Amino acid sequence: MTYSPRSGAASGNWLARWLSACADLEDLVSHHHLLDATIEEIDGRRIRVGERWLIDFASCNYLGLDLDREVIEAIPAYLDRWGTHPSWSRMLGNPALYPQIEARLTGLLGAPDSLLLPTLTHIHASVIPVLASDGTIFVDSRAHKTIWDGCVAARGHGATVVRYAHDDPEALERLLRRHPSRPGWSAWTASTR
Repeated sequence: MTYSPRSGAASGNWLARWLSACADLEDLVSHHHLLDATIEEIDGRRIRVGERWLIDFASCNYLGLDLDREVIEAIPAYLDRWGTHPSWSRMLGNPALYPQIEARLTGLLGAPDSLLLPTLTHIHASVIPVLASDGTIFVDSRAHKTIWDGCVAARGHGATVVRYAHDDPEALERLLRRHPSRPGWSAWTASTR
């Protein structure tokens, strides 16, 4: 039960709604082998959790470069020169590595330009406001926090943020029909079905 300064009344419904929305987490904890697991060993794309070997489909290394020999062998020279992390925000200090990588990536893709952002937080905060402009963003109610942060930044630049029920493409479709006149961009999380 919390006290609401606006109404001067106590309201506890938000907690019940939140617990209800998260009820599926208890079921997930009891069935998911990687939830809060300690990965003790890797062998290519296989990982060992306790005595059980699993195929790793949960990695955030989408390009698979973490095990590429050419990448692994190039790293020591960069570590000696730059340390373990170029510790500057690109808004404050721009390590020469980033423009070098961007130039190579631009050439590889045959694109007019490219931008390297080292974290999802930077990507969402930078790209979402640009894509949204002053249009409408339709965002899944359980989207990752960094997506929400990007949406808040976009709203500060004139975008409208419309939330829809988690994992409900029909709700999104209804919203898209109701907002046909404005340019739109939709952000959502992967289905949990």
